[in-house]
Amino acid sequence: MFGATEAPSERPVSGDRMIGPRPAAGPRPRVLAPVDADTFMRRLASRDVMAFETIYDAYHRIVFGIGLRLLGDAASAEDLTQCVFLKLWASPSSFKGGSFDAWIARVARNAGLDVLRQRSTRQQTEIAADLPVDGVLEDTVLAHLDAQHVRTALLRLPSTERILIEMG
Repeated sequence: MFGATEAPSERPVSGDRMIGPRPAAGPRPRVLAPVDADTFMRRLASRDVMAFETIYDAYHRIVFGIGLRLLGDAASAEDLTQCVFLKLWASPSSFKGGSFDAWIARVARNAGLDVLRQRSTRQQTEIAADLPVDGVLEDTVLAHLDAQHVRTALLRLPSTERILIEMG
């Protein structure tokens, strides 16, 4: 699979999935060191797109995973991920220092809980679009009954008289 000179870290990448042997198991390194997080957030505050891309590349899977666990479906988790990173872009000063890993996870969790609260509120307050206004339901039912009586009466008429009424 790999030649003697090719290192496993140089294996090809296909999308988000690695091809080839897995690296040796062990603790995952921190995504950004605390100093790096502070630096990237300062750069982000000055609207440095490369800093934003670096942060996104390092943390979007974590944010997506939290969203998926909380919300239960991939589409909602993608929306949550977008929302979290848009908030980050709009307000980088909200990060006050400390562990960026914990902070971004907390922001994602809080955003997910907000979505769940909105869902439960929306489910209680949504009104069906086809729900009739008071009194309209009775009028609708009576009109359908009257129409049925008229159709039945028309069927009892001789065809020549029925055709004249239907054309009329």
